[in-house]
Amino acid sequence: MTKDTPILETKRLILSKPQESDVSDIVLEANNKKIEAQTLNIPFPYTQKDAENWLSQINEGYNKGDHIAFKILSKKDKSFMGVIGLKIAQRFDHAEMGYWIGEKFWGKGYITESIGAVLEYGFDQLNLHKIFAHYMEGNPASGKVMEKNGMIKEAILKDHVKKGGEYKSIIQYRLTKKEYHESKK
Repeated sequence: MTKDTPILETKRLILSKPQESDVSDIVLEANNKKIEAQTLNIPFPYTQKDAENWLSQINEGYNKGDHIAFKILSKKDKSFMGVIGLKIAQRFDHAEMGYWIGEKFWGKGYITESIGAVLEYGFDQLNLHKIFAHYMEGNPASGKVMEKNGMIKEAILKDHVKKGGEYKSIIQYRLTKKEYHESKK
């Protein structure tokens, strides 16, 4: 894996490495009860300290070569929208993809577009064999954006995580490099 983070561009978006200067934008979009409810690792309230800690973890992952994250920006006005990234297991040539986007950007296809760019980068530049992602039950829109990018439902992990004192199931999707390239023909 390369330690250099490229800038990925789609029709409407720019994906680039998050910086310390993004902390206030990250807090502004992530500090949302609805986002907390649909993710495993974003608390509510989401504070500046949370964003700084996350950025520190991301930078550590970059240095170790096992994590790459992109901030999602609007090409039109450069506004911060959310984050997408890959946690890479080099030994297995696979990565777990995770993402979130600010509520005001929901339902507009931005995450679908971001996932497409990151899948292409993961398979064609990082030479990954497989990329997988999951969502918590109760967030089927996340599964739909994976399906729009050709990802295949692989498993339902019953009562796999505990959030807010309740066990929640996780729905996992995957795409192999071969499946990705076959879907592009």
